[in-house]
Amino acid sequence: MKSFKGYSGTILPLTNHARVRMGQRGYRGFDVELVLRYGTEGLEAVVLTHRDVERGVRRLKREIQALERLNGTAIVTDGEVIQTLYRPSKRRMRKFLDGTRRRAPQSQEAR
Repeated sequence: MKSFKGYSGTILPLTNHARVRMGQRGYRGFDVELVLRYGTEGLEAVVLTHRDVERGVRRLKREIQALERLNGTAIVTDGEVIQTLYRPSKRRMRKFLDGTRRRAPQSQEAR
């Protein structure tokens, strides 16, 4: 059974009925995640209002601006603590990246 992290951080399983209705109504799993992340929690439902959408868009725009500003930044760590952070030269950046894979972005819930 597919599950989603709820507004309050609890895991919400997806029933067979909900999965069928999602398919019939054109919703995807990512849509459910967005509504749960940005929506307003009511008594029995989480509703994505116009205000929620505006707030979410502002938040994402700030995050995009920060990503652009941080482009080229390296955080040096031993796996336990952050030792330093800076913008290394292209040569040093290549050395850091030799033989490595890109890290997958963490979801909002993991932060």
